[in-house]
Amino acid sequence: MVATFSMSIWWQGVMDGFVWACSRVYGPNDECERGERMGGSRSTLTSAMEKFLEFIEDLNLIDLPLEGGRYTWLSGTDQPLMSRIDGALVSHDRG
Repeated sequence: MVATFSMSIWWQGVMDGFVWACSRVYGPNDECERGERMGGSRSTLTSAMEKFLEFIEDLNLIDLPLEGGRYTWLSGTDQPLMSRIDGALVSHDRG
């Protein structure tokens, strides 16, 4: 299934019949819509960010921790901007 900012795939195990899903969620590339950032002038959540946080909470998803730091992108300037542009959310529920 492909949506505006996500893709999802469902698999079923041949041996045990266990069904699981993998979803890739990505955000808009418009600078004013980006989140999880350090530096720059933006300090408030957009409506889309708030809806995504509600989605995470409603599904009891767990944001896996990153190894080596909180952010995955650095601007490389004297006063760097840092953003988390990659992450993994999982659920321990079986449905």
